[in-house]
Amino acid sequence: MSPDEAMRIAEKLYMEGFISYPRTETTRYPSSFDRMSTLTNLGGDDEIGRWAAKLIYEVSDSRQVGKDRGDHPPIIPLKKPTVGLRNGDRAFLLYELICNYFLAGLASDCIYLEKTVVFDVEGERFQLDGVEVMEPGYTDILTNERMRFREVPGIAVGSSVGVRDCGLREDATRPPDYLSESDLIDLMEKHEIGTDASIAVHIQSIFKRNFAFLNDQRKIVPTPMGSALIGAYQALDDDLVKPQIRSTLERDLKLIAG
Repeated sequence: MSPDEAMRIAEKLYMEGFISYPRTETTRYPSSFDRMSTLTNLGGDDEIGRWAAKLIYEVSDSRQVGKDRGDHPPIIPLKKPTVGLRNGDRAFLLYELICNYFLAGLASDCIYLEKTVVFDVEGERFQLDGVEVMEPGYTDILTNERMRFREVPGIAVGSSVGVRDCGLREDATRPPDYLSESDLIDLMEKHEIGTDASIAVHIQSIFKRNFAFLNDQRKIVPTPMGSALIGAYQALDDDLVKPQIRSTLERDLKLIAG
């Protein structure tokens, strides 16, 4: 699902009353937000409903995380899905994602223990890192964020262990792959280019103007026209193609608007 399609589906879900206004960058709930009513509205026999019912008795009203950007409140689900929405395939997938992130934001933290074992072999340092999940917390809802359990044997400090095998492997560095749409969104957010409401439009624009296209792996590949445009900007001033130019411009415009 492209960012542009996701925004169009989100706006349709909003118009039909399933979610709140989607064009927002705020991730912090206002003090007046009624969590209990929202959780009650989601109650039901499905996975979302069962988590909502569970969190009613666990969520704390004092839990305040996220950032207030001064625009609209965070996106939240407003009512249970209808049969029509469940049959909507991609629309339901986005609705379900919004529900899961809302529920996960109210769930407890994931608690894990990091373990590191350092070996010294004839003056060469080797390190083994492991993770033990103590309480999965919100990752039980956002299963894609579950931490991988990596077991580390219990070895006391100063212990000696035998070396079973050793060897050398020859390899070579590889050029970075093309960016996916989600990779590009992460970089735009990192460099403060665009907003959550406009990023999808910016990405769609480079496709419409034939500056880039999506290949079969949904990676963004520059076209000859796009490469020529970048080359022309670089010939004028190399700084014109750096992300700092756009982010600095947007920050200055915000100062003017403020």
